[in-house]
Amino acid sequence: MADNFYPVDKSKPLANELINLLNRIGSDFASLKVMRLAMIQQQDGDGSQDTHYVTVASNFGYPTTAEAHASFAEVDSFIGTAGASLEQCCSRHKQ
Repeated sequence: MADNFYPVDKSKPLANELINLLNRIGSDFASLKVMRLAMIQQQDGDGSQDTHYVTVASNFGYPTTAEAHASFAEVDSFIGTAGASLEQCCSRHKQ
């Protein structure tokens, strides 16, 4: 498709549900990116060691810095690997 946009008839229930779902996913993904940035800003160092996550663990309620570090790594990986395709899908279905 030349314009990279997928128009649908929003009067159709399934089309409307798809568009609404992708809008929510896109909005929630944007919120996840904000949370990732908050974690980065709260790192006590370059983020390469568990000890750099004392503030993150405290503010987010993780029981240990190791769990805070692992959680950040998971979120960071998800955003890095799936983020571009997720954002592209959502943007191509905006109505």
